Amino acid sequence: MRRIVLLFFLAGSFFPALAQQAGSFSRYDKQTYAHYLQQDWQALINTGKAALKEGIDFYYLRMRLGIAYYEKGQYRQAIAHFNKALAYNSYNPLAAEYLYYAYKLAGRLADANLVYGQYKPQLGQRQVASPYGVISGFYSEGGLKFLSPANDEAGPLKYMHAGAQQQLGGRLSLYHGYMRISQNINRYETVNNPGPGPPTTSKTTRKYVQNEYYLRAAVPLVAGLQLTGSLHTQAITDSVRYNNLAFMAGLTASIKLFDFSATYGLARIKATRQQQVALGITVYPAPGLYLQSVFTHHRDGDRGNTIFLQKTGVRTGANTWLEAYGSFGDMRNVQDMDGFYQYNTPDPLTLRLGLTGIFYLGVRTKLLVGYTYENYEALATNLPYQQHYTFTGLQFLLKK
Repeated sequence: MRRIVLLFFLAGSFFPALAQQAGSFSRYDKQTYAHYLQQDWQALINTGKAALKEGIDFYYLRMRLGIAYYEKGQYRQAIAHFNKALAYNSYNPLAAEYLYYAYKLAGRLADANLVYGQYKPQLGQRQVASPYGVISGFYSEGGLKFLSPANDEAGPLKYMHAGAQQQLGGRLSLYHGYMRISQNINRYETVNNPGPGPPTTSKTTRKYVQNEYYLRAAVPLVAGLQLTGSLHTQAITDSVRYNNLAFMAGLTASIKLFDFSATYGLARIKATRQQQVALGITVYPAPGLYLQSVFTHHRDGDRGNTIFLQKTGVRTGANTWLEAYGSFGDMRNVQDMDGFYQYNTPDPLTLRLGLTGIFYLGVRTKLLVGYTYENYEALATNLPYQQHYTFTGLQFLLKK
Protein backbone atom coordinates (compact mmCIF):
# COMPACT_ATOMS: atom_id res chain seq x y z
CA MET A 1 0.00 0.00 0.00
CA ARG A 2 2.85 2.39 0.88
CA ARG A 3 4.46 1.70 -2.52
CA ILE A 4 1.24 2.59 -4.34
CA VAL A 5 0.91 5.85 -2.40
CA LEU A 6 4.57 6.69 -3.12
CA LEU A 7 4.13 6.02 -6.86
CA PHE A 8 1.07 8.27 -7.00
CA PHE A 9 3.02 10.98 -5.15
CA LEU A 10 5.94 10.79 -7.59
CA ALA A 11 3.62 10.77 -10.58
CA GLY A 12 1.85 13.81 -9.19
CA SER A 13 5.19 15.62 -8.99
CA PHE A 14 6.64 14.37 -12.31
CA PHE A 15 3.81 14.96 -14.76
CA PRO A 16 3.14 18.62 -13.82
CA ALA A 17 6.88 19.33 -14.16
CA LEU A 18 6.90 17.57 -17.52
CA ALA A 19 3.85 19.53 -18.63
CA GLN A 20 5.49 22.77 -17.48
CA GLN A 21 8.66 21.98 -19.43
CA ALA A 22 6.60 21.15 -22.52
CA GLY A 23 4.84 24.49 -22.16
CA SER A 24 8.18 26.29 -21.87
CA PHE A 25 9.49 24.41 -24.91
CA SER A 26 6.47 25.48 -26.98
CA ARG A 27 6.73 29.08 -25.77
CA TYR A 28 10.45 29.41 -26.54
CA ASP A 29 10.01 27.69 -29.88
CA LYS A 30 7.32 30.18 -30.92
CA GLN A 31 9.18 33.22 -29.59
CA THR A 32 12.53 32.41 -31.17
CA TYR A 33 10.84 31.53 -34.47
CA ALA A 34 8.99 34.88 -34.43
CA HIS A 35 12.25 36.74 -33.74
CA TYR A 36 13.87 34.79 -36.56
CA LEU A 37 11.16 35.75 -39.05
CA GLN A 38 11.42 39.40 -37.95
CA GLN A 39 15.24 39.21 -38.14
CA ASP A 40 15.37 40.68 -34.63
CA TRP A 41 18.68 39.01 -33.87
CA GLN A 42 19.35 40.53 -30.47
CA ALA A 43 15.89 39.62 -29.18
CA LEU A 44 16.41 36.11 -30.49
CA ILE A 45 19.73 35.85 -28.65
CA ASN A 46 18.21 37.12 -25.41
CA THR A 47 15.27 34.68 -25.62
CA GLY A 48 17.53 31.80 -26.62
CA LYS A 49 19.84 32.40 -23.67
CA ALA A 50 16.83 32.41 -21.33
CA ALA A 51 15.67 29.08 -22.79
CA LEU A 52 19.08 27.48 -22.32
CA LYS A 53 19.23 28.79 -18.77
CA GLU A 54 15.95 26.96 -18.05
CA GLY A 55 17.34 23.75 -19.55
CA ILE A 56 15.36 24.03 -22.81
CA ASP A 57 17.55 22.92 -25.71
CA PHE A 58 16.67 21.62 -29.16
CA TYR A 59 17.93 21.65 -32.75
CA TYR A 60 15.99 24.65 -34.06
CA LEU A 61 16.86 26.75 -31.01
CA ARG A 62 20.57 26.17 -31.68
CA MET A 63 20.21 26.89 -35.41
CA ARG A 64 18.34 30.14 -34.75
CA LEU A 65 20.87 31.23 -32.12
CA GLY A 66 23.76 30.40 -34.46
CA ILE A 67 22.20 32.34 -37.33
CA ALA A 68 21.49 35.32 -35.05
CA TYR A 69 25.14 35.53 -33.96
CA TYR A 70 26.27 34.94 -37.55
CA GLU A 71 24.15 37.80 -38.87
CA LYS A 72 25.55 40.10 -36.17
CA GLY A 73 29.10 39.23 -37.29
CA GLN A 74 29.82 37.36 -34.05
CA TYR A 75 31.13 34.27 -35.81
CA ARG A 76 33.01 32.81 -32.86
CA GLN A 77 29.87 32.82 -30.73
CA ALA A 78 27.92 31.25 -33.61
CA ILE A 79 30.32 28.29 -33.90
CA ALA A 80 29.27 26.63 -30.63
CA HIS A 81 25.58 26.71 -31.58
CA PHE A 82 26.08 25.25 -35.06
CA ASN A 83 28.23 22.51 -33.55
CA LYS A 84 25.44 21.75 -31.09
CA ALA A 85 22.85 21.77 -33.89
CA LEU A 86 24.94 19.22 -35.78
CA ALA A 87 25.15 17.11 -32.63
CA TYR A 88 21.34 16.94 -32.79
CA ASN A 89 21.26 16.36 -36.57
CA SER A 90 24.60 15.63 -38.21
CA TYR A 91 23.02 15.17 -41.64
CA ASN A 92 21.66 18.70 -41.97
CA PRO A 93 23.44 20.45 -44.89
CA LEU A 94 22.45 23.98 -43.81
CA ALA A 95 23.98 23.58 -40.34
CA ALA A 96 27.19 22.21 -41.85
CA GLU A 97 27.39 25.12 -44.30
CA TYR A 98 26.87 27.72 -41.60
CA LEU A 99 29.51 26.07 -39.40
CA TYR A 100 32.02 25.95 -42.26
CA TYR A 101 31.66 29.65 -43.09
CA ALA A 102 31.53 30.68 -39.42
CA TYR A 103 34.96 29.09 -38.95
CA LYS A 104 36.30 30.79 -42.09
CA LEU A 105 34.96 34.23 -41.22
CA ALA A 106 36.29 33.86 -37.66
CA GLY A 107 39.77 33.37 -39.12
CA ARG A 108 39.92 29.73 -38.00
CA LEU A 109 40.80 28.36 -41.44
CA ALA A 110 42.31 25.09 -40.20
CA ASP A 111 39.07 24.25 -38.42
CA ALA A 112 37.05 25.16 -41.53
CA ASN A 113 39.13 22.69 -43.54
CA LEU A 114 38.45 20.00 -40.94
CA VAL A 115 34.71 20.70 -41.11
CA TYR A 116 34.77 20.40 -44.90
CA GLY A 117 36.32 16.93 -44.64
CA GLN A 118 33.89 15.86 -41.91
CA TYR A 119 30.74 17.10 -43.67
CA LYS A 120 31.76 16.84 -47.30
CA PRO A 121 28.51 15.12 -48.52
CA GLN A 122 26.33 17.72 -46.76
CA LEU A 123 28.41 20.64 -48.06
CA GLY A 124 28.31 19.13 -51.52
CA GLN A 125 24.52 19.35 -51.38
CA ARG A 126 24.89 23.07 -50.66
CA GLN A 127 27.35 23.38 -53.58
CA VAL A 128 30.15 24.60 -51.31
CA ALA A 129 33.40 24.48 -53.30
CA SER A 130 36.30 22.43 -51.94
CA PRO A 131 39.05 24.46 -50.21
CA TYR A 132 41.60 21.72 -50.95
CA GLY A 133 44.17 22.01 -53.70
CA VAL A 134 47.79 21.28 -54.58
CA ILE A 135 47.99 25.05 -55.11
CA SER A 136 45.25 26.91 -53.27
CA GLY A 137 46.62 30.46 -53.36
CA PHE A 138 49.51 32.85 -54.02
CA TYR A 139 51.05 35.69 -52.06
CA SER A 140 53.59 38.32 -53.13
CA GLU A 141 55.14 41.20 -51.20
CA GLY A 142 57.74 43.84 -51.87
CA GLY A 143 59.15 46.89 -50.16
CA LEU A 144 61.95 49.37 -49.52
CA LYS A 145 63.85 50.38 -46.37
CA PHE A 146 65.51 53.76 -46.02
CA LEU A 147 68.05 54.84 -43.40
CA SER A 148 67.52 57.95 -41.30
CA PRO A 149 69.68 59.95 -41.06
CA ALA A 150 70.70 59.19 -44.64
CA ASN A 151 74.01 57.42 -45.07
CA ASP A 152 75.92 57.54 -48.35
CA GLU A 153 77.57 54.25 -47.48
CA ALA A 154 74.32 52.28 -47.51
CA GLY A 155 71.72 52.46 -50.25
CA PRO A 156 68.04 51.61 -49.76
CA LEU A 157 67.35 47.99 -48.85
CA LYS A 158 65.12 46.25 -51.42
CA TYR A 159 62.90 43.36 -50.43
CA MET A 160 60.67 41.00 -52.41
CA HIS A 161 58.77 37.83 -51.56
CA ALA A 162 56.71 35.33 -53.59
CA GLY A 163 54.93 32.29 -52.17
CA ALA A 164 52.32 29.61 -52.77
CA GLN A 165 49.80 27.97 -50.45
CA GLN A 166 48.92 24.26 -50.50
CA GLN A 167 45.87 22.78 -48.80
CA LEU A 168 46.44 19.02 -48.89
CA GLY A 169 43.18 17.75 -47.48
CA GLY A 170 41.82 18.78 -44.12
CA ARG A 171 44.87 17.75 -42.11
CA LEU A 172 47.83 19.49 -43.76
CA SER A 173 48.43 23.05 -44.92
CA LEU A 174 51.77 24.14 -46.40
CA TYR A 175 53.16 27.50 -47.43
CA HIS A 176 56.34 27.87 -49.51
CA GLY A 177 58.00 31.24 -49.98
CA TYR A 178 61.08 32.66 -51.68
CA MET A 179 62.52 35.98 -50.45
CA ARG A 180 65.32 38.17 -51.71
CA ILE A 181 66.88 41.13 -49.91
CA SER A 182 69.51 43.28 -51.58
CA GLN A 183 71.36 46.48 -50.73
CA ASN A 184 74.26 48.40 -52.26
CA ILE A 185 77.12 49.05 -49.83
CA ASN A 186 79.34 51.92 -50.92
CA ARG A 187 82.91 52.54 -49.89
CA TYR A 188 84.58 55.92 -50.43
CA GLU A 189 88.35 56.40 -50.47
CA THR A 190 90.06 59.79 -50.68
CA VAL A 191 93.55 60.01 -52.19
CA ASN A 192 95.74 63.13 -52.16
CA ASN A 193 97.05 63.89 -55.63
CA PRO A 194 100.70 64.90 -56.09
CA GLY A 195 101.05 68.58 -56.78
CA PRO A 196 98.36 71.22 -56.57
CA GLY A 197 94.65 70.41 -56.78
CA PRO A 198 91.99 68.84 -54.54
CA PRO A 199 92.21 65.19 -53.46
CA THR A 200 90.41 62.56 -55.51
CA THR A 201 87.56 60.50 -54.04
CA SER A 202 86.90 57.08 -55.48
CA LYS A 203 83.76 55.00 -54.89
CA THR A 204 83.49 51.21 -54.92
CA THR A 205 80.19 49.38 -54.54
CA ARG A 206 79.50 45.86 -53.43
CA LYS A 207 76.06 44.27 -53.25
CA TYR A 208 74.68 42.64 -50.13
CA VAL A 209 72.31 39.83 -51.18
CA GLN A 210 70.16 37.59 -49.00
CA ASN A 211 68.26 34.72 -50.68
CA GLU A 212 65.77 32.94 -48.45
CA TYR A 213 63.41 29.96 -48.47
CA TYR A 214 60.53 29.72 -46.02
CA LEU A 215 58.28 26.72 -45.31
CA ARG A 216 55.38 26.67 -42.88
CA ALA A 217 53.25 23.64 -42.03
CA ALA A 218 49.99 23.55 -40.05
CA VAL A 219 48.40 20.31 -38.83
CA PRO A 220 45.04 20.59 -37.02
CA LEU A 221 44.67 17.88 -34.37
CA VAL A 222 41.02 18.53 -33.48
CA ALA A 223 38.81 21.56 -33.92
CA GLY A 224 40.41 24.41 -32.00
CA LEU A 225 43.86 22.83 -31.64
CA GLN A 226 46.65 22.77 -34.23
CA LEU A 227 50.38 22.18 -34.50
CA THR A 228 52.54 24.53 -36.54
CA GLY A 229 56.14 24.35 -37.68
CA SER A 230 58.43 26.35 -39.91
CA LEU A 231 61.82 26.21 -41.59
CA HIS A 232 63.67 29.35 -42.73
CA THR A 233 66.97 29.35 -44.58
CA GLN A 234 69.09 32.38 -45.51
CA ALA A 235 71.97 32.28 -48.00
CA ILE A 236 73.90 35.54 -47.62
CA THR A 237 76.49 37.07 -49.92
CA ASP A 238 78.37 39.93 -48.27
CA SER A 239 82.11 40.49 -47.97
CA VAL A 240 81.98 36.75 -47.15
CA ARG A 241 79.35 34.11 -47.83
CA TYR A 242 77.49 32.27 -45.08
CA ASN A 243 74.17 30.58 -44.33
CA ASN A 244 71.63 30.94 -41.54
CA LEU A 245 69.08 28.31 -40.57
CA ALA A 246 66.05 28.65 -38.29
CA PHE A 247 63.30 26.32 -37.05
CA MET A 248 60.12 26.99 -35.13
CA ALA A 249 57.42 24.73 -33.65
CA GLY A 250 54.23 25.77 -31.92
CA LEU A 251 50.79 24.87 -30.63
CA THR A 252 47.69 27.05 -31.05
CA ALA A 253 44.40 26.61 -29.19
CA SER A 254 41.16 28.49 -29.93
CA ILE A 255 38.58 28.70 -27.14
CA LYS A 256 35.51 30.86 -27.76
CA LEU A 257 36.77 34.47 -28.00
CA PHE A 258 40.42 33.63 -27.34
CA ASP A 259 43.36 32.19 -29.24
CA PHE A 260 46.35 30.96 -27.25
CA SER A 261 49.76 30.14 -28.70
CA ALA A 262 53.04 28.71 -27.46
CA THR A 263 56.12 28.44 -29.70
CA TYR A 264 59.74 27.41 -29.49
CA GLY A 265 62.36 28.67 -31.93
CA LEU A 266 65.91 27.51 -32.64
CA ALA A 267 68.30 29.20 -35.07
CA ARG A 268 71.91 29.23 -36.20
CA ILE A 269 72.84 32.81 -37.14
CA LYS A 270 76.45 33.46 -38.18
CA ALA A 271 77.49 30.30 -36.30
CA THR A 272 75.79 31.51 -33.10
CA ARG A 273 73.01 29.54 -31.38
CA GLN A 274 69.74 31.41 -30.91
CA GLN A 275 66.78 30.15 -28.87
CA GLN A 276 63.42 31.66 -28.03
CA VAL A 277 60.15 30.80 -26.29
CA ALA A 278 57.00 32.81 -26.93
CA LEU A 279 53.53 32.86 -25.35
CA GLY A 280 50.70 34.73 -27.01
CA ILE A 281 47.02 35.51 -26.59
CA THR A 282 44.58 37.04 -29.07
CA VAL A 283 41.22 38.37 -27.86
CA TYR A 284 38.16 39.12 -30.01
CA PRO A 285 36.08 41.34 -27.69
CA ALA A 286 33.69 42.64 -30.36
CA PRO A 287 32.95 42.20 -34.07
CA GLY A 288 35.58 43.97 -36.12
CA LEU A 289 38.14 44.17 -33.32
CA TYR A 290 40.96 41.99 -32.06
CA LEU A 291 43.88 42.49 -29.67
CA GLN A 292 47.03 40.35 -29.76
CA SER A 293 49.77 40.26 -27.12
CA VAL A 294 52.94 38.14 -27.39
CA PHE A 295 55.78 37.78 -24.87
CA THR A 296 59.02 36.35 -26.25
CA HIS A 297 62.11 35.40 -24.27
CA HIS A 298 65.16 35.18 -26.53
CA ARG A 299 68.64 33.88 -25.76
CA ASP A 300 71.79 34.56 -27.76
CA GLY A 301 74.36 32.36 -26.03
CA ASP A 302 74.49 33.66 -22.45
CA ARG A 303 72.63 36.88 -23.27
CA GLY A 304 68.87 36.89 -22.70
CA ASN A 305 66.20 39.50 -23.32
CA THR A 306 62.42 39.78 -23.43
CA ILE A 307 60.34 41.30 -26.23
CA PHE A 308 56.70 42.37 -26.02
CA LEU A 309 54.53 42.60 -29.13
CA GLN A 310 51.14 44.29 -29.18
CA LYS A 311 48.87 44.32 -32.23
CA THR A 312 45.39 45.77 -32.66
CA GLY A 313 43.15 45.11 -35.65
CA VAL A 314 40.08 47.23 -36.37
CA ARG A 315 37.56 46.86 -39.16
CA THR A 316 37.25 50.31 -40.72
CA GLY A 317 34.81 49.50 -43.54
CA ALA A 318 32.89 46.72 -45.23
CA ASN A 319 36.05 45.48 -46.94
CA THR A 320 38.87 47.20 -45.07
CA TRP A 321 40.89 46.55 -41.91
CA LEU A 322 43.58 48.55 -40.18
CA GLU A 323 46.32 46.90 -38.09
CA ALA A 324 48.57 48.82 -35.71
CA TYR A 325 51.47 47.05 -34.02
CA GLY A 326 54.52 47.63 -31.88
CA SER A 327 57.47 45.51 -30.72
CA PHE A 328 59.35 46.62 -27.61
CA GLY A 329 62.72 45.07 -26.78
CA ASP A 330 65.79 43.98 -28.72
CA MET A 331 64.56 42.04 -31.77
CA ARG A 332 68.06 41.06 -32.92
CA ASN A 333 68.04 37.48 -34.31
CA VAL A 334 64.44 36.96 -33.19
CA GLN A 335 61.91 34.97 -35.27
CA ASP A 336 58.49 36.55 -35.79
CA MET A 337 55.16 35.59 -37.41
CA ASP A 338 55.71 31.81 -37.27
CA GLY A 339 59.28 32.28 -38.44
CA PHE A 340 58.30 34.27 -41.54
CA TYR A 341 60.66 37.04 -40.43
CA GLN A 342 64.15 36.43 -39.07
CA TYR A 343 65.70 39.70 -37.86
CA ASN A 344 69.36 38.83 -38.48
CA THR A 345 70.58 42.39 -37.97
CA PRO A 346 74.00 42.94 -36.32
CA ASP A 347 72.77 46.05 -34.47
CA PRO A 348 70.21 46.03 -31.64
CA LEU A 349 66.68 46.61 -32.98
CA THR A 350 64.95 48.09 -29.95
CA LEU A 351 61.61 49.35 -31.28
CA ARG A 352 59.25 48.61 -34.16
CA LEU A 353 56.03 50.54 -34.77
CA GLY A 354 53.85 49.94 -37.78
CA LEU A 355 50.52 50.37 -39.52
CA THR A 356 49.02 48.11 -42.20
CA GLY A 357 45.92 48.68 -44.29
CA ILE A 358 44.17 45.54 -45.55
CA PHE A 359 41.77 45.88 -48.47
CA TYR A 360 39.58 43.01 -49.72
CA LEU A 361 39.16 43.49 -53.47
CA GLY A 362 36.76 40.57 -53.77
CA VAL A 363 36.32 37.10 -52.32
CA ARG A 364 39.67 35.97 -53.75
CA THR A 365 41.97 39.00 -53.64
CA LYS A 366 43.46 40.93 -50.72
CA LEU A 367 45.75 43.98 -50.91
CA LEU A 368 48.06 45.05 -48.08
CA VAL A 369 49.83 48.40 -47.80
CA GLY A 370 52.02 49.15 -44.80
CA TYR A 371 54.64 51.26 -43.10
CA THR A 372 57.04 50.30 -40.28
CA TYR A 373 59.34 52.51 -38.23
CA GLU A 374 62.40 50.73 -36.78
CA ASN A 375 64.81 52.12 -34.20
CA TYR A 376 68.37 50.75 -34.03
CA GLU A 377 71.50 51.39 -32.01
CA ALA A 378 74.84 51.06 -33.80
CA LEU A 379 77.10 48.65 -31.95
CA ALA A 380 80.27 50.45 -33.09
CA THR A 381 79.25 53.94 -31.93
CA ASN A 382 76.20 53.41 -29.61
CA LEU A 383 74.45 56.06 -31.71
CA PRO A 384 70.79 55.58 -32.64
CA TYR A 385 69.53 55.46 -36.20
CA GLN A 386 66.21 54.63 -37.83
CA GLN A 387 64.89 52.70 -40.79
CA HIS A 388 61.60 53.45 -42.54
CA TYR A 389 60.04 50.45 -44.28
CA THR A 390 57.17 50.66 -46.78
CA PHE A 391 55.68 47.57 -48.38
CA THR A 392 52.83 46.33 -50.56
CA GLY A 393 51.44 42.79 -50.55
CA LEU A 394 48.90 40.98 -52.73
CA GLN A 395 47.15 37.69 -51.95
CA PHE A 396 45.14 35.75 -54.52
CA LEU A 397 43.17 32.62 -53.66
CA LEU A 398 42.50 29.91 -56.18
CA LYS A 399 40.18 28.28 -53.61
CA LYS A 400 37.60 30.49 -51.91
